[in-house]
Amino acid sequence: QKLNPAGAPAVEPKSFEKGKDLEYVATFEVFPEFTVAGFDTIAVERLSADVADSDLDNMLEVLRKQNVRFEVADRAAQNEDQLNIDFVGKVDGEVFAGGSATATQLVLGSGRMIPGFEDGLVGAKAGEERVLNV
Repeated sequence: QKLNPAGAPAVEPKSFEKGKDLEYVATFEVFPEFTVAGFDTIAVERLSADVADSDLDNMLEVLRKQNVRFEVADRAAQNEDQLNIDFVGKVDGEVFAGGSATATQLVLGSGRMIPGFEDGLVGAKAGEERVLNV
């Protein structure tokens, strides 16, 4: 038979006795044989979309933000800067579950943190420690 294997076989020994021929069973998954016909009778509707310049501008902005490259800056932090921060959150002086992290990447102005947190880091410099009451 002419078969078209779809991958490597699963091989299982059938008999494995010293001095005798090795017998095994090899199981193959094969691609099915079929004939493609009738394409000339299929109608395909070509869809189109109206794309405004503002749609392109918005997508370009999304791509820009996804592919931004940050460089170390020798100045105070400002909006759209990425900071590498360690923080410990406390409520009534007590550390709470999920409120602490180390080496967290945070882009100022992204809105990832609770209100006031990112604003409290604007103006910070590398190595500076701050206490924020938010």
